[in-house]
Amino acid sequence: MKLLKIVGSLALALPLTFGAFSAQAEQAYLAEVAENHPALAKQFQDMMQPFMREADWLANYGTSAPGSKVSIDDTNYIVYWGCKPHDCTSENYAVLVEPKSQKLVAGAFVRNHYKEQNITHSNVTWLGNAELDVARALASFLY
Repeated sequence: MKLLKIVGSLALALPLTFGAFSAQAEQAYLAEVAENHPALAKQFQDMMQPFMREADWLANYGTSAPGSKVSIDDTNYIVYWGCKPHDCTSENYAVLVEPKSQKLVAGAFVRNHYKEQNITHSNVTWLGNAELDVARALASFLY
């Protein structure tokens, strides 16, 4: 009987945990969410690893904004973006998190190149599962 009560309590608490993550994640900065969800922090570090050497600001998530909810094919995600502190126009990223699984699905890292005040070209590296609809959702956060 005690076991049934415990299992029942866990079954009720599990959806609340996912809901709490989603609500917290939408209103928080990626650095705050990552602090409370170490697995997500590791996923970010792994995804951004190719850029960490030249863009050491990624280790602290850069200058950023709270997460934004987006929907792709009837699935809700949260997009986080960040940029190089004091130089947002030169380097930035966006990542897509699926709140139910608390997994980083995809991302992009952008490095812009300028001649005086004019952007001459950009290098965009798509990361993870950046299928076309995902890339479209992330692209609006990159510039």
